[in-house]
Amino acid sequence: MKLAQKHYRLLSIIKERGSVPSSIKPVVRKELSEMGLVEFLLGDEWMREKERYKLTPRGIEILDEYDFNLAENAFKSTCQGKRNFS
Repeated sequence: MKLAQKHYRLLSIIKERGSVPSSIKPVVRKELSEMGLVEFLLGDEWMREKERYKLTPRGIEILDEYDFNLAENAFKSTCQGKRNFS
């Protein structure tokens, strides 16, 4: 499954907030929904927009894997930079 930056950005927003209204990035959200990474839910009565989306367990797994790879790559580039200057 190939995801673009726009997909990871929306997954991160959903993870950070817990859920997002269905009006947020509808095209990207639809793609993620078709991949099974986000799912529809009805929010609480107090929410301005009750139609919302949250991460599925697979979506959480994909995002955690992506975050780990980013951190690993940042660490590698930091270590390579120090080695070159030593």
